[in-house]
Amino acid sequence: MLLPRFHSAAGTHRTANWARKPLRRGIESLGANGEARCGLNSASPAGVVSRLVCMNRGIPRPPPGCDTEGRMAYWRLFYHVVWATHERLALIDTPVEQLIRSVLHSKAKELGIFIHEIGMVEDHVHVVVTIPPTLSIAEVVSQLKGSSSHAVNHLSGHSGARFAWQRSYGVLTIGERSLPSVTGYVRRQKEHHARGTTNDVLERIAAPMPTARGRF
Repeated sequence: MLLPRFHSAAGTHRTANWARKPLRRGIESLGANGEARCGLNSASPAGVVSRLVCMNRGIPRPPPGCDTEGRMAYWRLFYHVVWATHERLALIDTPVEQLIRSVLHSKAKELGIFIHEIGMVEDHVHVVVTIPPTLSIAEVVSQLKGSSSHAVNHLSGHSGARFAWQRSYGVLTIGERSLPSVTGYVRRQKEHHARGTTNDVLERIAAPMPTARGRF
């Protein structure tokens, strides 16, 4: 198969990266300051890759949103996501929590997203996550919820009520400066709930109902 080639400044020809690599649309890791690290020809002076690399073998042109090197525009995206058990039942005990954490991290690796922090109490879960712009937030949340509930229902020795999540969830974008404080809040979920120091904004799952005048 003939692969696309491009003329370099030195006068030689080389095969486009995106034409000779398998499809990759996820994140390999993040740098210390939260930039996406993909490990291909786009390192900053600090050694952090700041562009999502999306490559596909055999496609006669770069994938949508990529340049001729197969690189997407610079981006840095952080989200706080929270969802609850069905009817807010207290279904998350220690074995279930451990399983949910493991499944969420495995699914994140599969999807190519990066989880900064997970926090849980008996009836809901918080996740701070970086999701690349090539993925839908709704689809990512659906995958995380579906895989974790499936795993809990097949947990050996699980004899309680059928485990399920609420259909709704809350999601907020996070500024880079707020990332440490939000991850810290999520990490100390049990402490905040025990002391009554929860953050109403970060705990919100369902949208507020409008008033008679149509205001929230």
